Amino acid sequence: MTIYDPKFWRWQVEERLAVLKQEFKLMRSDDPSRGDLQKRIGMLENELKQIDKEDEEHGTQWYDEETGAAADM
Repeated sequence: MTIYDPKFWRWQVEERLAVLKQEFKLMRSDDPSRGDLQKRIGMLENELKQIDKEDEEHGTQWYDEETGAAADM
């Protein structure tokens, strides 16, 4: 059984993104795989945006059912 840990997932995405960006910097401008690498980088950047959105919507709030109080932590 796999448990989803958002912090670990964020770390994995950030690490992979850093590696791909470094590869992109070192890649020759006429390399045919440059476009594919740009696409992969874009997908990971979108994944980070999605993680941020989920954190904003769900990860930082608590709700007290008895009093109806809610807060953004």
